[in-house]
Amino acid sequence: MSCKRFFLKSIIFEGGLGVIALIFGFLLGLNLFRGIFFDVWVLLRIILFTVPLLIFYFILKSLPFENLRKVDRLVFEFVREYMNGFSIWQIAAISLSAGLGEELLFRGLLQNGILIKSGFQELINNSTVDVLIWNRASFYSVIVVIFVSILFGAAHALTKTYFVIASIISIYFGVILLMTNNIIIPIAVHALYDFVVIVFIMWRVSDLKGT
Repeated sequence: MSCKRFFLKSIIFEGGLGVIALIFGFLLGLNLFRGIFFDVWVLLRIILFTVPLLIFYFILKSLPFENLRKVDRLVFEFVREYMNGFSIWQIAAISLSAGLGEELLFRGLLQNGILIKSGFQELINNSTVDVLIWNRASFYSVIVVIFVSILFGAAHALTKTYFVIASIISIYFGVILLMTNNIIIPIAVHALYDFVVIVFIMWRVSDLKGT
């Protein structure tokens, strides 16, 4: 598959996930963009939430475990085969479409949808009224986040190790949404993380060519 064809298929696929999420959200009476807003503080939080993810990536990359090295090689070879020669704007476009499509589906439709339809989102919003209710709502929120993250991990399960890593990252995105109640933040964190990692791998590819 050529890089141009892969680029177009990726944009269509990832964007399609977002469209599917919006359609089902509409049919279920869910506003996936409820509570969304953007200001300087939101931008700062996007950056702050992305930093731990990048630290997590580089820590995993440095650990001397064969399963982790296998994942690193798979991702490296994937980027080298399908994204070699991509411009910065193409990497940004793919990263943004992945963040937007996947977060609308897994965080917007599934996580928020389950919480809202079950009534626990309302309990969380009223948590200052009754601490016991907040505890119960928080417990079920964690269960929902873990359940959605297992689905997210399964959708990215290139290997068992990759499944675990993707599930952990998904839990992180889910917690971000619970903390901020602003889906633009996990969308942007997801996109920024993907962008930095892909750019780093592309740098490794070009560096390898130069040696």
